[in-house]
Amino acid sequence: MILPEISWLEGVSWYVAAGAALISFTYIRKRLADAAKKTEEPSGQWLGSPALTRRERLSRSLEPFGLFAVGVAIWPIFVWVMVYEKLFTVPLPPPPQFKVTREHLRDVLSIESIETDTRVTDPLGAVPDLPFGHLNPAWERLKTGMQPGDQISTFIAPWEEFGITWERGGYAVVRSGEVASFWVMRESRC
Repeated sequence: MILPEISWLEGVSWYVAAGAALISFTYIRKRLADAAKKTEEPSGQWLGSPALTRRERLSRSLEPFGLFAVGVAIWPIFVWVMVYEKLFTVPLPPPPQFKVTREHLRDVLSIESIETDTRVTDPLGAVPDLPFGHLNPAWERLKTGMQPGDQISTFIAPWEEFGITWERGGYAVVRSGEVASFWVMRESRC
């Protein structure tokens, strides 16, 4: 069999094209899987995540382009890892879902007392003068999800993950005696 002669530039072009096609396919497949997973998330569970700064938003928006460039450069290694994973690894069972139950609830507090106790006063002005400071948007989401008759309670819940015992605490919205949503504020290893 006679192989056609190609120049080194054509070889590099084919290598880059194959890598770009593979990485694009993988990225699109992951985005579709992530979109499907978001619909499966439990309602009102992990409500707290701080707002991102402009620099963090820029970094997150440029991150896929850097990963794409690296992926195109080393795509044969990527293919080898994918084949190895399919042939020789056993998938782990999904981790259990963290839940707050009635047994974990502690003190019932009013919104006013929580906002008074958690107001951040920073003399340098780096933190907003609001309840929970930079985390105030998550607090507002928790309050917005409340219905008439709901109460806010503190909670402390044990949690075991990968053989490590943790203790998570925060605020929970209690509706008709059941936990409707919660906000984890602290996590410590036991």
